[in-house]
Parts: sequence; C-alpha cells; structure tokens
Amino acid sequence: MKKTDLPEKQFSVIKWLVENGGGSEYDIGKNVNVSSFVAHQAPKALLTKGLLKFEPKGKARTGRIIRVYYPTFKGFLVYFSLHLPSS
Repeated sequence: MKKTDLPEKQFSVIKWLVENGGGSEYDIGKNVNVSSFVAHQAPKALLTKGLLKFEPKGKARTGRIIRVYYPTFKGFLVYFSLHLPSS
C-alpha cells in the first residue's frame, strides 16, 4: 500500500501516530489538522485496513473506553514508503 492509496487525512493521522508514538482520538483531534469527525473516524478506517492497533487506556466520564492507537508494522511501512526514493 502506498501513501496515494490512503486519503490525505488518514495519512496525516498515520504520520502523526508514527512520529509521536501513538495517541487517543482526543490527541489526534488536538494535534493533527483534521476535524473532530475525522479524528474519530480515521482510526476506525485505519484499523480495518490493518494499519493501526489499539490498547484500552481506561474509561471516559461517559463510560466509553478510551483507546490509544499505535501503528502496526504495515502502518510503519506506509509511512516510510513516502520517504523512500522512487526508481
């Protein structure tokens, strides 16, 4: 999978997670230049593509489980494919 196979906003989420070692949907929304909607939907889409994994961190005030997302090996490959010279 190449960067061009991902929407730009999903790639920006992968990029931020690789560069910062993971984060929650809240962290993504605050630190990546994407809308709140994208901050919640992009990780779910990237999970189904096998580019992210998550670990439960605890519960929010609402009782919802807070997930901390991390790139998988495949996610790292997508990120680094941008930095490889093309032949």
